[in-house]
Amino acid sequence: MSRWRGIAIFAVTGALAFSPWLIRNVVWARNPVFPEATKLLGHGTFSNVQMERWHRAHSAQPDKQSVAARVGESWHQIIADWRYGYLFLPFVLIAIVLSYGRPEVWFLTSLLAVIAVVWLFFTHLQGRFFILALPIGALLIGQIDWDRWSIPSGVLALLFGIAWVVVEAGLGAARLHGVFADFLYGKTQIAGVLGVDAYSPEIIDSIPKDAKIILVGDAKAFLYQVPMSRLKCRTVFDVDTSHNRDVIDGWAGSKSERDGAWLVIDPGELRRFEKTYQPMTPLPGSVLAHDLVYVVGPEKQ
Repeated sequence: MSRWRGIAIFAVTGALAFSPWLIRNVVWARNPVFPEATKLLGHGTFSNVQMERWHRAHSAQPDKQSVAARVGESWHQIIADWRYGYLFLPFVLIAIVLSYGRPEVWFLTSLLAVIAVVWLFFTHLQGRFFILALPIGALLIGQIDWDRWSIPSGVLALLFGIAWVVVEAGLGAARLHGVFADFLYGKTQIAGVLGVDAYSPEIIDSIPKDAKIILVGDAKAFLYQVPMSRLKCRTVFDVDTSHNRDVIDGWAGSKSERDGAWLVIDPGELRRFEKTYQPMTPLPGSVLAHDLVYVVGPEKQ
């Protein structure tokens, strides 16, 4: 009975911790898990176009719908991805074999299997969504009974593990160096650290002080040293382009809503969204005429 009492306490505690998000969504969209299950529980402010865009963006691509394609994608996104350490998952499998007789190992293995099934069949096959497997895998490796190993075998395993860590650290350092090179060599702007060359102080300097700014095609408001009281941005899922609504109007709002505001338009991001986040209305010629981020003042809108 104590085991079931513990399970019940865990379930109630988890529900209480999760409840603020559910309650917020019920009040806001009448759907506790919004923007999921919009067709069943309610779509809130989402139009049919936004619902379809959310569904497509969080489903596997059409050419990856088959079981074989999904399994193949797990190789590219997880097993052969340097961020998962190459040898981490093989180590986990070895740990399961060496410690299979323990109930803790069966529980952790079952949990790992559930995460793998969810990733394969209920996500859009992005490697980052398998990250929950890391602590579980670490716990499985920790279940190995090292005392049963002979001293030479233990030393060999330790040396192998050290070599793996050194190689992984070297690969990770090389990749991080490429990302943070500008920062390491004196470039201190956060946009430069993140490798976002299109963002420069001149963009903001060209806008009058204390003017309202609306980002179009960009949700990275943290790149702009502007108070949020006069900075507005949207994600691609917040953009309603139903009834062939213009993309700029979808991002920035109607002309009355953006009265007096300056638009900072990112044509590169808009082109990417047009290709990857359908359905989306075609981009206007004014956007296609630019390659880099540009500013449009109130008088030119």
